[in-house]
Amino acid sequence: MRSIARRVLAESARSCDRVAALFRHAGTGLLTRDELEAECTQYWGRFGRAIDDQAAHLEDWEEQFYGAHLRPQERVLIVGAGSGRELLALSARGFRVDGVEPNQACAERARRAIADRAVAADLVVDRAETMTLSKTYDVVVFSWFCLSYILRKQARASALERSCRQLTDGGRILVSYVVAQNSRSPIVNRVTNLVARANRSGWQLGPGDHVSATEHGLALVEHRFSTGELEAEAKQAGLCITFQEERKIGLAVLTPPLKPGLPTSV
Repeated sequence: MRSIARRVLAESARSCDRVAALFRHAGTGLLTRDELEAECTQYWGRFGRAIDDQAAHLEDWEEQFYGAHLRPQERVLIVGAGSGRELLALSARGFRVDGVEPNQACAERARRAIADRAVAADLVVDRAETMTLSKTYDVVVFSWFCLSYILRKQARASALERSCRQLTDGGRILVSYVVAQNSRSPIVNRVTNLVARANRSGWQLGPGDHVSATEHGLALVEHRFSTGELEAEAKQAGLCITFQEERKIGLAVLTPPLKPGLPTSV
C-alpha cells in the first residue's frame, strides 16, 4: 500500500508541476514586451549583486575554454560584462579587456570595480544587437550564456554580426550557450503565445524559448539551442564554427571567412 501511495503522490506532484508551468507561462504572456524586458533587467541586476563577492573569478569551464582559445595579451571585448567578473579576471591574466553591458545597474558596479582596481578598461552601456564601437578586438567573448538571453533569432544573428564588425583580421568570437537537453511539450509555449496575442503584448515565444520562474518571482526567458541551430544563426551572421562542444553547456568559437592572403593559423 505504501508503494502505491508513493507512486500516486509522485504522479500528483508531476501533474502539479505541469499545471504550475502552464500558469507561469500564461502569466508571462500577460506582460508587454517592455514589462518582460524590465523583469529580465531586474533579474540580471539582482544576479550582478549576488556575484559581487566573486570579482576577478572564472569558473572552471571558463578557465579551460578561454585558456584554449585566447592568446597572451590579446585585446578582448566582453559582451554581457555584468558586474565585471570576467573582465577583471581576464585583465588580471594580462589581457586588454573592454566590456559591453545592457544593464545600467550592473555597468555602474563594474565601473566602480574597475576604478577600485585601477584597471585600464572601457565599459559601454549598450545591447549586443545594437552596439557600434570605435575599437576593434582580437576576440569577442559572449559572457555567461548571454547569447541564450537575447530573444528572437534575428536579434541573436544581429548580435553576432555586430560582434563580427568589431574583430581584427583573424579575430574570433567565443560563445557559451544553453543546450536543449530534453524536448519540452510545445503546449506551454502555445499557451504563452495565445495569452500574449490576446493581450496584445507585442511579443511571441519561438521554438526553443523557455520561461523560467526565478527565486524572486520574475519571468526569465532563455533560448535553448537544438543541434545545428547555432550553426544556422552563425551562418546568417556571415560566420562559421571552427570549434563546438555540446554537453551540459554549449561552447563554440565562431570566425568570419578567411580573407585571401591571411594565414590559416598563428
